[in-house]
Amino acid sequence: MPRKKVIPSGRKPYGYIMELIWNGYSKEQMYNDLKQNYGYTLSYMRELIEECQRRVERKIDAMAKEIAEKNLNRLEAIIFSATEKGDNKTLLSAIDMENKMLNIYTTNVAVDTKENQTFKIEIGNE
Repeated sequence: MPRKKVIPSGRKPYGYIMELIWNGYSKEQMYNDLKQNYGYTLSYMRELIEECQRRVERKIDAMAKEIAEKNLNRLEAIIFSATEKGDNKTLLSAIDMENKMLNIYTTNVAVDTKENQTFKIEIGNE
């Protein structure tokens, strides 16, 4: 368990709770820790933990976006290098990976109906 942090009066322990979340603590473990160390009420702990979970999710989303951008840049460098070397196998593999990352191969179809319907999906030019 992370060391108990001294939280100045009137400040919320967001950093401490986010550290607990990052370290995989369950809500029950966080409730017990916050109750024991700080004497918070259950409703206040819920509010703090929910806000920290939202903050962690935003941080994870930002990290994922940054990683995806770096990986796309790497793929572009691989594509450029493979093109210059005439390495078609690597070139096609990198293009395929880039297409997967950008969801080029994915087709989303929204169906908004409450009735039973039959759909026929044809792939190709037959």
